[in-house]
Amino acid sequence: ACRDAAAPVSRPGRTRLTRRTLSVRGASRDPGCGKLPGRLVGVSVALGREVGRRCAFLRADGRFAKPASCARTPYLAANGTRSWSFSRSGRFAPGRYKLWVRGVDASGNVERKARARTFRRLRLR
Repeated sequence: ACRDAAAPVSRPGRTRLTRRTLSVRGASRDPGCGKLPGRLVGVSVALGREVGRRCAFLRADGRFAKPASCARTPYLAANGTRSWSFSRSGRFAPGRYKLWVRGVDASGNVERKARARTFRRLRLR
């Protein structure tokens, strides 16, 4: 038996941002250990509106927090694990947004940020 030390791999798919709603769909997988498959326990999403060099992050109540460092991303839970979705209603102002996704497996491995894979830049006109 081996210990699962590999973090999950998540990718945001279809993403839609309007003045009233945000919806994101995606897929995640956990490579596991050897021939044993990993088990995902959750996927989270973070959305930040760019405010200068900082980001105002979406909170669970649909409002945005005060601007803070874009590196400190507070995540909100998505629905599902292997194929997941996330949607929120609210008021989204025109501007530039940053979206991050991360997965967590049963062994406690948390996916790290990978710009090419877990990050998406959005623009609302």
